[in-house]
Amino acid sequence: MMSIYVIASLKAGSGKTTLAMHLCESLMTLGSVMLLDADLTTDHFEWALQQDQRLAFEHLDVKEDDAQLLDQRLKNLQKQYMHIVVDIAGHDSKALRSVLKHADKMLIPAGLSEEDLKLAAQMQALAIAVHQYNTKMQVYLVFNKLPANTSSADIEQSKMLLQELPGAHFLNTIIYEHQDFENAMKASSCVWKHNLEQGEKMEKLLFELISGDIHLS
Repeated sequence: MMSIYVIASLKAGSGKTTLAMHLCESLMTLGSVMLLDADLTTDHFEWALQQDQRLAFEHLDVKEDDAQLLDQRLKNLQKQYMHIVVDIAGHDSKALRSVLKHADKMLIPAGLSEEDLKLAAQMQALAIAVHQYNTKMQVYLVFNKLPANTSSADIEQSKMLLQELPGAHFLNTIIYEHQDFENAMKASSCVWKHNLEQGEKMEKLLFELISGDIHLS
């Protein structure tokens, strides 16, 4: 079954590029994959080029007020690939909305600071608005790149704040900061090639996202 995943965040350094790369790696075991990079601040080029024929890749310079380019491109790509992963900035724009109207699943990485939660709430509000004309879209949040010493109480408190908005579906798996994620990015590879434990956590998160096997709060 064809699927379109959109990973978006308002915060620079949220880890969405890392999530997009690992999601593509997992989806490649299930069928043909296109990574569509529509975020001018990210750079997937080196990693994507190393995938040979396993992964199709496009980088599009898209203006935020352009509602046509990504819309038309996604319509064409859906005819060619089993799975499409879109990495795009989270600013509410015509470009982002044109992508979300095609999305099956949207993933929002979030942190725990007051600013992180504010930005995640803004993304949720946008997703709720888009859901009115794309009712099939499922929206997920993942706590990503948390400090290793983060307490479970802080996580639960943040989750409760975000759950005040409707449609707040959290992936159970939490990703914490670890040097091997940075090492993997520098080596243009995935974390499971560097650290088995961290790789297993990432695989668990992606399984939840792909299968939809999550706890809906």
